[in-house]
Amino acid sequence: MDVFKLLMDIVFPEPERCLQCDSPQNVVEIEGLCQECLKKFSYVLNYCVKCGRQVNFSERDKGQKKCNFCKAITYFFERARAPLFYRGAVQQIIADFKYHGKKELARPLGHLLSLYYSEYYKKMSIDVVMPVPLHKERERERGFNQARLLAEEMCRRLSLKLLDNLLIRKKNTPPLYNLSYRERKEAIKGVFSFKKGKRQLQGVNILLVDDIFTTGSTVNELGRFLTLKTGVNHIYVYTLSTADLIG
Repeated sequence: MDVFKLLMDIVFPEPERCLQCDSPQNVVEIEGLCQECLKKFSYVLNYCVKCGRQVNFSERDKGQKKCNFCKAITYFFERARAPLFYRGAVQQIIADFKYHGKKELARPLGHLLSLYYSEYYKKMSIDVVMPVPLHKERERERGFNQARLLAEEMCRRLSLKLLDNLLIRKKNTPPLYNLSYRERKEAIKGVFSFKKGKRQLQGVNILLVDDIFTTGSTVNELGRFLTLKTGVNHIYVYTLSTADLIG
């Protein structure tokens, strides 16, 4: 054993490396992602009061007005929020996380969710956090549920209660990314069910967590199911990113 090298590693440890680009992470704000990668992200600055998507309202209307899409939709949740805009580097890191087996990215991405939580939901008295369930076949193929990993990391950092054993996705829906809102709504209808008792949701405020908010059809169907089947109080939605509007 090289004792000198061991001592040097203790006194002058190698800096943590960015999980996305592998460069040394000398300044740590989000553990696992370097400053250069974080600078490439598109952050949501001006958002719809309901769905949280990036919109072109004036600065004084930030978080105060509904977008045209939301004016025509009945939602079964109070609001949705996301810190990142699903494009460019954000789209790439989510693809690496979900489809390329880089589950370690849940750590910095969940950390990022925890940092923005205070801006969006600190005053909402959230009782439980629930990740959007993934069908068992899809989870087996992927090796994990990305929503669960994000929620676990966020809850760990914020000491929030995670409830992850209550719901199942009983139907394996086809990929939804090329479908319109109406097509997504029809495809996702009736896919959720209870795995065990639902009494623990009586009168609680729930925060649903997922990786991407596109049209909101998935979380809205889950919100509809919870509203109809339980005595839940309020339902909120928190995703890592939000996409462009789809017709």
